[in-house]
Amino acid sequence: MKPGAPSGRVRASSITPESVTLTWQPPVDDGGAPLKKYIIEAKEESGDWSPLAEVSPKSTTKTLSDLQEGKEYQFRVVAENEVGRGKDAKLDESIVPVRLPGECQVMTKTKSDLS
Repeated sequence: MKPGAPSGRVRASSITPESVTLTWQPPVDDGGAPLKKYIIEAKEESGDWSPLAEVSPKSTTKTLSDLQEGKEYQFRVVAENEVGRGKDAKLDESIVPVRLPGECQVMTKTKSDLS
């Protein structure tokens, strides 16, 4: 069987105009087979999901670099075992890295902001 989604919430921290660190928890159900990796995917406001990084199953955190300042990003994490990819867990808010003169400001949008 495929693994379940990473449990709990995907969280963002250490946000800069060029990077963000994502943290998640392992799935409760690994599908009966050891996890091979986590796949982190991103989507710009009107784009499609695309893979950004693969992470060892022993790690539940990843810093993503090379973000473009001012663009809105959504992120999700998927666990994979030998059978295939499980369901995803999404970050609850969108991230918009923005730098103001003399300082760094990061905006987030929650699902309620989008409705």
